[in-house]
Amino acid sequence: MRNTGESRGHNDSASRGAGVLDYFRVLEKPLSKRLPGQPDGGRRRLTEIQQVIPEQQHQAGRRFRAYSAKHLETLTERAGLSEAERLAVRAVATVLPFRTNSYVIEELIDWAAAPDDPIYRLVFPQPDMLPAEDVHDLSRLIAAGAPREQINARAHEVRMRLNPHPAGQLVLNAPSLDGRPLPGLQHKYPETVLFFPRQGQTCHAYCTYCFRWAQFVDEPDLKMATDDIETLVAYLRQHPEVTSVLITGGDPMIMGESVLSRYIEPLLPVTRAHRVDPYRQQVAGLLAAAVRHRSGRRRDARAVLQGGRERQDTRADGALLASA
Repeated sequence: MRNTGESRGHNDSASRGAGVLDYFRVLEKPLSKRLPGQPDGGRRRLTEIQQVIPEQQHQAGRRFRAYSAKHLETLTERAGLSEAERLAVRAVATVLPFRTNSYVIEELIDWAAAPDDPIYRLVFPQPDMLPAEDVHDLSRLIAAGAPREQINARAHEVRMRLNPHPAGQLVLNAPSLDGRPLPGLQHKYPETVLFFPRQGQTCHAYCTYCFRWAQFVDEPDLKMATDDIETLVAYLRQHPEVTSVLITGGDPMIMGESVLSRYIEPLLPVTRAHRVDPYRQQVAGLLAAAVRHRSGRRRDARAVLQGGRERQDTRADGALLASA
């Protein structure tokens, strides 16, 4: 879906590592206060994130491999699915996006428990995500070797019935500036503006529950994206009620540092926009420090994270901001 030079650049950076945002070590320090009746004697712990760049990995780059729908037959066979079950998964993947990576496949999924493993279910399409009749029709087309155009047309029909942008958000939440609509922005709440950077509208793994699935399928009319940061700045100056800019996607933190800086730094002089929220847990502390350093003023930089189960969150690559 991304054929621009910038997107190729950040995909390349993903395969070789993204500099200072790549390696982190989690250090837990006990605090003095104890909470009665709590695990670990009620001692609360503060988690710090320290950068760790192993010499060999830093030089050679991290091993990264993306898996897409073309790998589903092999991966679902590994999960023990029957031929009919594998076909149903592939049918769902013609409508909804599938993408994961080597870290999820080799480190997080418990294949002995698949297909019931929670991380497996988190990223692999499930037949009950679509009406049974649609899964049956698409499975039949795939099994019959139907032309890709015919399968895509049927998948498009199904997508248009899935309410890809609920609550009329493409219209009701669409802001304008001096009468001009602003694609790639959403003014969803009075104090918050959502910004969809063009280079950040993908993820290294798609979650099966994600309501932003329309960002990742081949439906250009459904996608929200922009690279016009100056227009966002102008909009913020006209809307003093906005105090939070949510940089969203996709996963904006797949962007390289230089691209991310091009979006964040122009926001710093807009004094009322005092909070910038990118997603990805490893970055929050570093980003906040960078914002304070470059602007000379304090800004509240936050990261929103999610976790499927404990082992996903306790790996070095999924460093936690806090634990109790």
